[in-house]
Amino acid sequence: MKRYWKIIALCIVSVLVLGTFYIQSFFAAEEKTTVEFEKVSGDQDELNNLLINATYEVDDKYRTLKITNQDTVTRENQTLVQQVLSSIDYSMKNMIDGYKSFMRGKDHQASNFYEDNNLLVYADIKEKWTANAEKVDFTFNIDVLEKKDNKRIAFEMDVPTKDDYYTMNVVDVQVYAGKLKVVVRQDSNNIHVYTFQLEKKKLVNHEVIFSVEDTENGWVGVSDEYPSSTKPQKYLLMQSEGVGDGKVVEDGQHKLADNGFMLLNIEKNQLKKLMVPEYVSIDASTIIDSSVYFHSYTENGSQVFQYDIKKEEWSSIDSFDFLTTSEDLESEYIELIEGENIPHTF
Repeated sequence: MKRYWKIIALCIVSVLVLGTFYIQSFFAAEEKTTVEFEKVSGDQDELNNLLINATYEVDDKYRTLKITNQDTVTRENQTLVQQVLSSIDYSMKNMIDGYKSFMRGKDHQASNFYEDNNLLVYADIKEKWTANAEKVDFTFNIDVLEKKDNKRIAFEMDVPTKDDYYTMNVVDVQVYAGKLKVVVRQDSNNIHVYTFQLEKKKLVNHEVIFSVEDTENGWVGVSDEYPSSTKPQKYLLMQSEGVGDGKVVEDGQHKLADNGFMLLNIEKNQLKKLMVPEYVSIDASTIIDSSVYFHSYTENGSQVFQYDIKKEEWSSIDSFDFLTTSEDLESEYIELIEGENIPHTF
C-alpha cells in the first residue's frame, strides 16, 4: 500500500481541484451579466468589429467579461479550454486559426510578430544558460512565412551582444523592403535595433538606439508605451524613467532621475525626444500611422490629445465626462487601442 500512496494522493488532489472548478462555474452561471449599447450619436456600424475585454465588480461579485454588440460572455462561465482560448490576444487568435502549422511552438506575444498581406513574421530571442550557469546564451530565432506560395524562411543566429547583457526581449518587429527590423530591449536601459536581409538570412546592421548607465544610487530604464501591434508601423513610442539618488520625497515616491517620452522611427533608426506640453498629463497612449494619441484625466472626465509626428503639432480631438463620480467606485481605467482609423477609449 505504501508504494501507491503518491498516486492515491495525486488522484485525490486532482478530484478536489476539478470539483472546486466546476462548483465555482456552477454558481457563477446562476447570474448572467449583460452589457448593452445605447446609441447617443454617431455611426452604429462602429460597433460591428468592436471587442471589449472588461472586468465588472460590485460588492463581492467579480466578473471577467468579453463584450461585443451581439453578446456578453462571462469568462467564469466558460469551460477551462474556453478560458484558455479567450485569454489569447485577438490578433494572435486570428493568426493561430489561419496559420496553425506556422504558429505551432511559438510564444504568442504580439510584440514578436509582424503581418501584412504578403508576410507573416516571427522574431524571438531564445535564452539558454551555459553549463556552469555563469551566463546566458542569447540566440535570434527568425521564422518567415510567404503567404502566397507558402514558402518558409527560417534561421537562427547568435545575438552579437550576447555577452554584454543579462536579459533581452523583443519589443517590436517590422519589415521594410525585404529587410527585417527587430527592436530589442537589453537589460532595462538599452534599446538596440537589428536589421536582417531575409533572403540571405544575414544580419546586415546593428545600432544602439538608446543606452544609459544606472546612477550610483539609482537606476534608469526604458519601456515601450503603446500596446503592441502586429500591423506595419513606422514609429515606436517609448518612455525613459528612473530613480535618482534613491531618496524618498514627501509623497512616498522615489525621486525621478529622468522621465521623458521618445519616438523611434524604426525604418530610419532615428530617435528623438517628444516634448510634451505641460497641460497634457499622459495616462495612456497609442500610435496610428503618423499620429500619437494620448489620454489624460481631467477634473470632470477625460481628454484625448493628438500629436502629429510629421508636423510636430499638438491638438485636442475629443473629451468626455465620466458617467459616474461615485466615491465608492475605484478610479476608472482607461486604455487607448488602435481601431480601424481612430483610437477607441475604454
